[in-house]
Amino acid sequence: MANQDLPAKQSRFSQWTNSSIQNLQAEYIDCREQLSLLEKSVPADDFAKRQIIDLCKTKSDEIENAINPKSLFFGIKILRITLAWKLLHRLQEEMLLLIPKEQLRSEGLKLISVYTLSSLTDDIKKEWKAKIEESPKEPEADTRYLLKMAANIINDHVDDHFWDIFTKNWMSFIYAGLLTAVFIYFVATTNIIHPSVLNLTIIICLGAMGGWLSGIMSGEREFFVKGTFWIPTFYYALVRPMMGIFAAIIMFFLLQSQYLIGIEPPLGPDRIAKTNWATMTTTSQPVIIGTSSQAVSIGTSSILVVTGTLSQAVSIETQSTPDSTKASTASSTNAAIITFKVPEDMTIYFYMLLLLLAGFAGDRLLKSVSDKVMSKLFLDAEKTKNATTN
Repeated sequence: MANQDLPAKQSRFSQWTNSSIQNLQAEYIDCREQLSLLEKSVPADDFAKRQIIDLCKTKSDEIENAINPKSLFFGIKILRITLAWKLLHRLQEEMLLLIPKEQLRSEGLKLISVYTLSSLTDDIKKEWKAKIEESPKEPEADTRYLLKMAANIINDHVDDHFWDIFTKNWMSFIYAGLLTAVFIYFVATTNIIHPSVLNLTIIICLGAMGGWLSGIMSGEREFFVKGTFWIPTFYYALVRPMMGIFAAIIMFFLLQSQYLIGIEPPLGPDRIAKTNWATMTTTSQPVIIGTSSQAVSIGTSSILVVTGTLSQAVSIETQSTPDSTKASTASSTNAAIITFKVPEDMTIYFYMLLLLLAGFAGDRLLKSVSDKVMSKLFLDAEKTKNATTN
């Protein structure tokens, strides 16, 4: 065979990889040795089995190229582990057509145990276990092909789960990297020890971090259709923080309006960045009428009269009546279903905590809705998976 020197290659190759690939290498070496024995046992005039032997050799060489590829540049090698496992399973299935007749029963019992421990649905497990148990009654050729198909179904199921675990870990890695980057930016641009104001940048950062944190802690699968890798990667990396940001902005509006959720004391206007979207108060900046020597300032809550120079300004504030103050307080209290009482100097910290939790919960809630639609589309559109095995 073309890969007789594989053990020496593996010895050098293992120096650059972790131990997780050793399981794949061990399976491959075992299959290669079995194939060598089967090749010697097949008569030269059995052309059908000789064709299967040649097919198995081709797959064996492809597996070696996948787990021991050529260096691209600077000695870097890109392993194709998913491809290697897929081809290895196909090789094992083809070898069921070559094994001795006496070995068919033991292979059938092995498949039954694999089906029993698998996560396939109970109906599928029951159906195929019954077929395998009845297979010895069939002609030998039919038994071989039935065992091959049974192995193909369980191997495809295992390969699909291997892919799902890989994509989940991949996206968790992406979420962790983006979360770390935004957190560093948040710490660098915000005085988190003594925060002064709450602005749009802080709200966006907290909402996005909540969305990525939800992605890391969630055990839900990410829908990666085989053949399109980078589009789903960018989709989930951008959509999850956007859902968190959307939820954080809604939470901010609810907190400031004291509707459904109230905080006592609320965050004052001086602690919120003075932008049009975030002020959320009836107090506006004074409008100065006149000249610098004699001006009148008119605002919704105060009247400022300036005489002489600007440095000698006198401010006269309008006073709210006790009845109107009580009515306003009662209205905001009645609108809030839940009211949190926190120390005044801790209010902004509590705001940040609620915005972060809103980003986390918003992603979980909105993604669960989108996943119901995505799962149906995924099963209908997936071309490389058998929907009955998911």
